[in-house]
Amino acid sequence: MEFLTISNYLLWVVLIIQTLFIFYLTKLIVNFLNRFRLVGNSIQEIRLEIGQEAPLFRSKNHLGEVVKLKDGSQRYTMLIFGSKSCSSCSEVIKNVSSQISNRNLRVFIIYNSDSVNEEVNPTEKVHHIYSSDIFENYYVSKVPHIFLIDPSGMIKVSKVIKHSSELLEIIREAESTNTIDYMVENH
Repeated sequence: MEFLTISNYLLWVVLIIQTLFIFYLTKLIVNFLNRFRLVGNSIQEIRLEIGQEAPLFRSKNHLGEVVKLKDGSQRYTMLIFGSKSCSSCSEVIKNVSSQISNRNLRVFIIYNSDSVNEEVNPTEKVHHIYSSDIFENYYVSKVPHIFLIDPSGMIKVSKVIKHSSELLEIIREAESTNTIDYMVENH
């Protein structure tokens, strides 16, 4: 009888451990599946859509200054998500300063924290930020990814690009719809 009692207790312990394991596994699967949604007959990964409010952030830039998405100005903000190991990113980032000159536009170039770019070209309008949290909050999985955000914080453009000419197209399209104003220079 003592053997039956011990085996019964062991059976209950195994059953409880299996139940906890199944619960943990179910939780992992739910967290994974929550990143996706069913649209029609296809499955899409969750991402920020045009017209949605952009997630706010506050971070230190390459100079150690605290910068934030909403700074009280009435300027559009462009977020460029990149990586040091991405050749397209390097090309886009290298040409961004020349493409935004004379435009009333702030630019944040955001790198994953593990891909710090040592070749930073600091300018007054371009801020370099190293943050994996911002990558996660904006659901960025491919780089270079561009977001154009209006002064009220709404996303106007969300696009993965391959070449800096596409960045210029985004800027020109925004200008043609009076989204971005040219800065007037007095001579």
